[in-house]
Amino acid sequence: MSLKKFVQTKKKYCISYFGNNNEYIKLLRLLRPTIESQFSGVEIYLACKDEAFYLLQDEPRVCKKNNLIKINIAMSRK
Repeated sequence: MSLKKFVQTKKKYCISYFGNNNEYIKLLRLLRPTIESQFSGVEIYLACKDEAFYLLQDEPRVCKKNNLIKINIAMSRK
């Protein structure tokens, strides 16, 4: 990874859930502000499968499973 790309992505993390329980997605959406406030400067992205994206569509920094590769992030946890 180039230094320029590292600087752009070092504080961007993605939490992904691709299961069938939509409550987990709702919980992640509610927890994200707390996580970001505890880790200054960190941007948390949320990803879910296409069928559940309606739960996140009004939120910032979200993506569908198909578009996960397109965003530049430092790490993705599933």
